Formats: sequence, structure tokens, C-alpha cells
Amino acid sequence: MGLLLGGKKKVFHHFLFSVILLPVLFDHKAGNLIGFKTFAAVQMESLMVKMKNDYDSLMVIPLEEYLELMPYLTFKKYPKNTVLKGASDVESVSRYLFEGLIGLFENREEDTVCRRIYCPNDTVCDFDSYLNRAKNNLSLITYTECMVAEFTQENEVLVIKNLKNFAELGLKINHRITSRDAQWKKLYWLEPVQRYDHLYRICPCLGEVKIKDVCGILNLPERTVSRLRVKK
Repeated sequence: MGLLLGGKKKVFHHFLFSVILLPVLFDHKAGNLIGFKTFAAVQMESLMVKMKNDYDSLMVIPLEEYLELMPYLTFKKYPKNTVLKGASDVESVSRYLFEGLIGLFENREEDTVCRRIYCPNDTVCDFDSYLNRAKNNLSLITYTECMVAEFTQENEVLVIKNLKNFAELGLKINHRITSRDAQWKKLYWLEPVQRYDHLYRICPCLGEVKIKDVCGILNLPERTVSRLRVKK
């Protein structure tokens, strides 16, 4: 959904509504065959309401209109430690995260360092790779079991063409993504104690993150992070 200033086609670069409803859905990476009755009847309605409730804070749109998005999206459940986008891959989808945590990792010559944790309701994508269609040294890996909905670049063009009423909501989602990204970048401007306090505010799932990964995010030694964590 990219920046609106970049042109109409980019309006949905960050756009991640999120659901698909098919009679049978095969999750290729997870290897799970999910039937319509067993999956949709139990979970789909509540997930759709959850997604709508999230976006209602930006702009209220009837549930019926969200249903028109379903053919353009792919709904998947991934186990823990699944590589969604590797450092040798070009990002091809953006994802709305319903459940679970996803980590953004920097792959360096000597090690791999966690740089961000995505929590439920976040849009998850390596946007640098996605927009430039280029490889980099970043990877996205499921930190826990996750439920996501994926939106391809090809389908975003079709959504812009066929579902024009979502352009305004798409812009608001883009603004939210930009705002959240800015809060994460702010971590590097702060003093150590302020960094941890700020991370605690912007990452509601921080308690589930390993100390070594918190160290990577904050760029602080483990002893300092352990001391700050105890105080919380």
C-alpha cells in the first residue's frame, strides 16, 4: 500500500486486510489441510470480526464489504520457527498477523540478530525488499505458532482496480504502519533505560521475547537488559 504520494498503484503496498474463505485450503509450508467446516465454522467468523474491529479504529466499513476482499487473500497457519522470508529471498507478500509473534532478524556475517517483534494486528513485511523487489540481509521468522493472511503484489493491483472503496482505509492503514515504524526507530535515539521503557510500551508481547532477542532489538548487553527487565 506504500505512500500515496508514490502513485495510485502504491496505495496498497502496505495494505493488509486479511482473510480467505474457501471450501478447502491447503497450507503448503505447514503441511496442513484445513477443511471449510472444521476451520471456518470454528475460527473464521471470529477472526473476521477481530480484523474488522481492529480496522474500525481507523475507519468503519461494513463486514459485507470485507467479504469482497476474500478472493484476493490467502489465509495460513504456520508453526513456530517457520521462515516466511529468508535473507536470500525477495519479499513477495505482506501479511496481517491475527495470532502469534513474528521476528525480523538481521543476518550478519558472524551471527543473526533480532531487530523487531511483530504482535497481533501488525502488518508484517520486509518492505524494503518488497518495494524494491530486491534481496537483503533480513529474514522474517515465526517466533511462535502464527495465523496470518497474505496479500500478494499481483492481487493488490486487482484490489485497487476492483475495490476502490477501500482506498481511503488503505491510506489510513499505511499511516498506522508508518507511525509504528517510527516508534521502533525511536529506540535508537534513547538512553538505555529509556529504550527499555519505550520498547515495553510499543511491544505488548515483550514478555514472550527471549532476553537475547531483546538485547538485539535494544542493542544493549544482556546484563543491562536483565537488570532492566527485573525492574519491570
